[in-house]
Amino acid sequence: MTLQNAGKIRQRVKYTGDWHDFPDRMRGDDIESRGIARRPPTSVDRPMPTRDGRFQARCVSDTPNPGGIALICLTSLMTSEAKIEHYENFPVASVLLPREMRAPVGVIYNFARTADDIADEGDATNAERHAGLAAYQAELDKIAAGTPTSPDKPLFAALARVIVEHQLSVQPFSDLLSAFDQDIETKRYGTFAELRDYTRRSADPVGRIMLRLFKLDTPENIACSDDVCSALQLINFWQDVEVDWRKARVYLPQDDMARFGVTDADIGAQKYDDNWRALMRYEVDAARKMMLRGAPLANRVPGRFGLELCCVVHGGLRILDMIEAADYDVFRHRPQLGKSDGIRVFLRGLCMKLSGTPPKA
Repeated sequence: MTLQNAGKIRQRVKYTGDWHDFPDRMRGDDIESRGIARRPPTSVDRPMPTRDGRFQARCVSDTPNPGGIALICLTSLMTSEAKIEHYENFPVASVLLPREMRAPVGVIYNFARTADDIADEGDATNAERHAGLAAYQAELDKIAAGTPTSPDKPLFAALARVIVEHQLSVQPFSDLLSAFDQDIETKRYGTFAELRDYTRRSADPVGRIMLRLFKLDTPENIACSDDVCSALQLINFWQDVEVDWRKARVYLPQDDMARFGVTDADIGAQKYDDNWRALMRYEVDAARKMMLRGAPLANRVPGRFGLELCCVVHGGLRILDMIEAADYDVFRHRPQLGKSDGIRVFLRGLCMKLSGTPPKA
């Protein structure tokens, strides 16, 4: 159920989340906030913890927080001028999210964001990253056992309250940590089955957590949610082939690449030929089928949150359309949703919600 509040501005802070006990190299002196700015911009740049363990980013930008499009677009797919780089698979304080759900979602988001940053941000060594994630897992183990979390980690005290209050399983949180830990070392995937095992832990848990929060976690809904979540992650991978290459990562399955005659060297050289188009057409078609398979979930979710899901489905499909329109040349034409695309996505999502009919191939 991978939703995003995409209209956030880029904010720069000195310190975020629950990082006060991690190595300096893991934190850095100037990183981008993944928090939620609800107050007017100020010159104060240090976020302060609230009593429930959340952290508010105080931004130093003078740009106002855009509205409207923020309700409907996927942050990871937005143009850089209108987005904040953050965890690709989370509904962060959208006004379409019921008010009573915004606080627990904010706590869960902070857990996922800070854990992902341990694995992927700054210049910490791999050993430090593994240790940081192991410390997170130790706190989850305490929550599962019903024992108090560490007093110097308020995020986990807040997370424990959310888990108990909403009767959440700890397993999806552990699955996320497992995927983040895998990202530290794993840079290639031999088969689609291996990649799908990764998205099962990196993307699907978010949807399962959201379904449980809304008490909609039936087997049918979970299956559809898994498809939507993993489809969105795959779409992000295909959109960001060149971006991931610069991080020494290739998410395209190696056996698919071999089948279509594409090599790592071709990606590095941004070789755009018939082989590349055939490979990307195959991957785009597979991601679209997965998204369409899960799309009926959005019509089963009631209210404003169901509308947001409809928009998310169409946001992902729009990116796939844009990849096709560029004839699969994501090297030179990385697809990004702009404001006009956001309006189109919203209208399609609204039609889907009102008609009760999911999109078809």
